[in-house]
Amino acid sequence: EVKEPKDITLEVVKKFRVELSRGEMKKSTQSYYIIALRNFLKYLSKNDIKTLTADKVELPKTTQREIETIRYSDLERMLAAPNGNDIRSLRDKALLELLF
Repeated sequence: EVKEPKDITLEVVKKFRVELSRGEMKKSTQSYYIIALRNFLKYLSKNDIKTLTADKVELPKTTQREIETIRYSDLERMLAAPNGNDIRSLRDKALLELLF
């Protein structure tokens, strides 16, 4: 049990990781927890509070997710959708052209 920052050890972090992996959260979510922990440890270190150094906590390996790109025909269709001259259509067209 951690009651003070000095109680945070590699063993405690290892147990924390095991607890995270027992849940139903994705690996990427688990990584965010570890990133938050590392940032907290960096904060403690900057404020001269004795604890485990952040660089001793390794980030879990995660795979890059594939990003699906939009097909050119779909992009053309989307850009042609706002075809009126009213303010809403002009706004939508400007936003789409800015984004794509």
